[in-house]
Amino acid sequence: MKYLVGIDNGGTFVKTAVFDQEGRQIAAAKEPVVNVSPRPGYTERDMELLWEASARTSRTAVEKSGIDPADIAGVSFSGHGKGLYLVDKKGKPLYRGILSTDSRAEEYVKRWKEDGTCKRVFAKSLQTVLACQPVSLLAWLRDNEPGVYAEIGYVFSVKDYIRYRITGEAYGEYTDFQGVIW
Repeated sequence: MKYLVGIDNGGTFVKTAVFDQEGRQIAAAKEPVVNVSPRPGYTERDMELLWEASARTSRTAVEKSGIDPADIAGVSFSGHGKGLYLVDKKGKPLYRGILSTDSRAEEYVKRWKEDGTCKRVFAKSLQTVLACQPVSLLAWLRDNEPGVYAEIGYVFSVKDYIRYRITGEAYGEYTDFQGVIW
């Protein structure tokens, strides 16, 4: 029999579950993830600690299931929406992961509403620009952390960052990018 693994990196927990082909959960593991707020409006997490928690919960869930890891047919990734996870040009975490509850880029969205940018974006994407989206956070980083901005190799969502760490391949989902880039 083949099995499926789901890894979810939410706003407060990392959860991994093993399922059979009928969709029945065989085993699961979860760990809290520490988010930090170094300043009002900032919500961040250490990307390396997040990766380690994802690896631990995955290993624990598979061990608890008693299955042979060779019988895993696929792995799926999910996570909190929006936010920003940067990897440098050498493939290493570049900054702290920024969660969807972060509002540091609110001033950019306000400016873009006033100058009509948000209206033009909505006409093309049917998406409202938010402070927690990568486009807003990248603008903030460009202006406030230019050294970090200059070293960006990849821009990920949380689930794409974990997939990158597991596979070494940089991909994103088209449906996620609709609200990310304009």
